Amino acid sequence: MPKPTKEERLAHDTMQREEIHEIRMRNMRAVNDVIEQSEKVHPDHQKEYMPGNAGDVHPEERVYPEHDKIIEWMMDLVGGSIEAGRECMHAREILDDVISDLHQLRNALATPEQYHEKGLL
Repeated sequence: MPKPTKEERLAHDTMQREEIHEIRMRNMRAVNDVIEQSEKVHPDHQKEYMPGNAGDVHPEERVYPEHDKIIEWMMDLVGGSIEAGRECMHAREILDDVISDLHQLRNALATPEQYHEKGLL
């Protein structure tokens, strides 16, 4: 099998960067959807930023999506990060991105106790 030319490698790298950008944008849209839902629930509430992590959703503003929607968001975040970084990042860097994204998503969601209090479990 012949080696790819410099132009073919450059085209491939450019395409990968565009795909990575699109996957990251999709991941951010999923997180932003959660945050926007929270803002609709409590539009006048002053946000309290949680130190030490990426979450900026006040505990009272957390959202209550259905189980399947949370699973969908988690799969998008994990799968997107893996696919985006597979060719250009070390696995540890991908893992760090996944943990960070999931941490931010978790902070935007209501806790199981909050679901229970609202009768949603």
